[in-house]
Amino acid sequence: MDEEVITWNLRGPKRMKKRKELNALIKNNVKYKSLSKKNSADAFNMSTSIGTSGGTGRLLNYSSSDDQEYFFTANKTTIRERRRRYYCRMFKLFFIGLFVIISLLFAFSMIFSYSKFQNLLNNLKNQVDLQNSNTQKDIDAFKIKMDEYEGLFKKIREKLANNEDYLKDVRKLKKIKRSESNKSIKNKERAQFGNPIEFILTVIGYAVGLGNVWRFPFLVFKHGGAPFLIPFFLMLFLVGIPTFFLETSIGQFSGLSPSHAFEKMVPIAQGLGYAAIIINAFIGFYYNIIIAYCLYYLVFSIRSELPWADCNGQFDCFKRQNLSGDCKTELYPFTSKNITIRSPSEVYFYDNVLEISDGIQNLDGLVLHLVLALILAWFFVYAALAKGVQSLGKISYFTSTFPYVMLTILVVRGALLDGANEGIKFYVGSFDASKLGDPELWKDATVQVFYALSACSGGLISMSSFNAFNNNLFRDSLLVPILDCLTGFYAGFAIFTVLGHMYITKCVSSFNEVAAQGPELAFVVYPEGLSLMGSAAPFFSFLFFIMMLALGFGSEFSIMESVMSTAVDIFKKQINTRAKNLGARLIIVIVYFLCALTMVTRGGLYVLNLIDTVIAGYPLLVVGLLQVIVVPWIYGTDRLVNDIEHMIGKKSRAFWMIWKISWKFITPVILFVVIVASIIMPSDPISLNGRPYPSYAVAIGWVIVAIPISAIPICAIYQFILKHKDGKNYRKLFEPSVDYYATKERFFKKQEEIKKNEIKSFENNPRKEISLTSLRKNVVSPSESKV
Repeated sequence: MDEEVITWNLRGPKRMKKRKELNALIKNNVKYKSLSKKNSADAFNMSTSIGTSGGTGRLLNYSSSDDQEYFFTANKTTIRERRRRYYCRMFKLFFIGLFVIISLLFAFSMIFSYSKFQNLLNNLKNQVDLQNSNTQKDIDAFKIKMDEYEGLFKKIREKLANNEDYLKDVRKLKKIKRSESNKSIKNKERAQFGNPIEFILTVIGYAVGLGNVWRFPFLVFKHGGAPFLIPFFLMLFLVGIPTFFLETSIGQFSGLSPSHAFEKMVPIAQGLGYAAIIINAFIGFYYNIIIAYCLYYLVFSIRSELPWADCNGQFDCFKRQNLSGDCKTELYPFTSKNITIRSPSEVYFYDNVLEISDGIQNLDGLVLHLVLALILAWFFVYAALAKGVQSLGKISYFTSTFPYVMLTILVVRGALLDGANEGIKFYVGSFDASKLGDPELWKDATVQVFYALSACSGGLISMSSFNAFNNNLFRDSLLVPILDCLTGFYAGFAIFTVLGHMYITKCVSSFNEVAAQGPELAFVVYPEGLSLMGSAAPFFSFLFFIMMLALGFGSEFSIMESVMSTAVDIFKKQINTRAKNLGARLIIVIVYFLCALTMVTRGGLYVLNLIDTVIAGYPLLVVGLLQVIVVPWIYGTDRLVNDIEHMIGKKSRAFWMIWKISWKFITPVILFVVIVASIIMPSDPISLNGRPYPSYAVAIGWVIVAIPISAIPICAIYQFILKHKDGKNYRKLFEPSVDYYATKERFFKKQEEIKKNEIKSFENNPRKEISLTSLRKNVVSPSESKV
């Protein structure tokens, strides 16, 4: 038998309790044995049936004056059986009580449901009876109306026969109808995309632009390939996606353009919206110039032989004729005369297409064929955006998906070229961990994330403002940035496979001589690589520039729609009809075309390069930093989370804690460090093809940087001085206005009206078979009716 030694010290304030426990053990046939330090006979007075040396029986009394310890050997089996019986009784009692409670609840619920169902059936019966009684009344009223109309028609026929002025009345009626058809758009709700897919495709077309083709692959190559991808994707998740989520939530919740959204959200930060739109306006100026270049190249790709495939007698042009020959022998006529050689595509782009001058100081007149291409490009923009976002959403089905088809074709074709593996090796390279310590690597990665996502330029807020209020913007905020950055990485394989082919077919000593970025990559290097594909060169050249047009137009449409919609919102009292809306958009397009003429001069590429260099740097970073300061810290993350939950539903506390930490701490700190590093780190002077810009051109560049940034303090001063003169109203500068929540109010009011209409339609069709589920959906609960 298993035995256990239990030590009992019958001393101290709890001795009475210990005595009871000891008696309970002895009573339950626990064998005991008393051992005393002094005298065990003084410790217990046992009955005669219990021996002093041990046995079973009851402990009658004990002496507490002696210092003793008693040791008992207990039967474990007896104790365990007693415990098991006790727990079984407790479990039985618990489950019996639980069953009784559940039974009572079920009975009460059945009684309540039966009474509620009876009331519902009675109401339906009353409505059917009322409907049947009203049907006859409606028939009688219809007959009376028919009699009235018959008399009216009779009078009209008499007037037609007798009154000579009837035709004049008809003309007046037509004018009235024409004016009514040109309805006022002043009080109309903001236009929306047809479905969530249109928004996703539009934003993808906006974010995935020409920079994914010529900027991202070069940065990957510049920083050694794989090491650049680590900070790039890290900054995507730490800075890019939080900023994207923040902007799309502001636009979708407010349903306003960037300027109005920030004015209603935090009035003193109104300038952030204007700064973002100004950045987008500058980008729109030069983006269509690149599209004009693509249109020109596309037209000249439709021929049996590409015009940039041969030198055509140019004295400083060199094209390798014998791939197996000696490069030094072929280059000797140029090196002996110290002539700097150029490729056929370089000669064609700079001399034939641009007719480029020697610097920005010499614009030297317009280039006629580029002016015509620019007119055609702006015509396409106006035709696509004349009806606003409705037409933009339909066009995005092509502009956002077609580039992926073309990219895939070009990647497959490039992979089959000789030297493609060399290009891929230079593109992704070998991993060198030491490059991760380069501050310029992290700065370029962060700037590229903003540039790739088109964040902080107003476009994301504008596009998301056309969304349905309950669109799943969290899904879009993850899908679009990741897809955008993967597109840039994927496009790099299409570019560098061709560059690898050029590397082994041209007389070059290093890969840097064929690698390039910006317009030179798209219109010099890559076309030259395409020209080396033999008889298939025109076909693949056509596909490449079709892809470039789709990427360019996809971004340009969204850029210009954000600018146009902001202009319409600002002057909505004046632009209050559909005709005026079309006219305003046409005026904007004409103004843009006239301003862009400076970039189709012979020195226009210098102007384009200047704007592209300065506008994609400090303005984007400053606006981004101020956004993640104003919204989380002044408007508040709690308000922002509440706004988002109205659109996408409730989320867990841990879920929002991650976003709050990112918005309030991680993203602002990273952006601040990048801005400080950009100021401290030396940067290369602005130049093009080795020609530095003069000092006055650099000063103009800083003016362009200052224009969007200066809008922030100017609007703050305007709000502080002119709109809130009374000192008591200064607090309103930092609080959202009621108008910021107007879209939410309209949405929930509309939802309530839809439910009421469903109930009404059921009342009007009582014979229609419906399920209990649909009946429950038709009922508007008090909690749902509250906005």
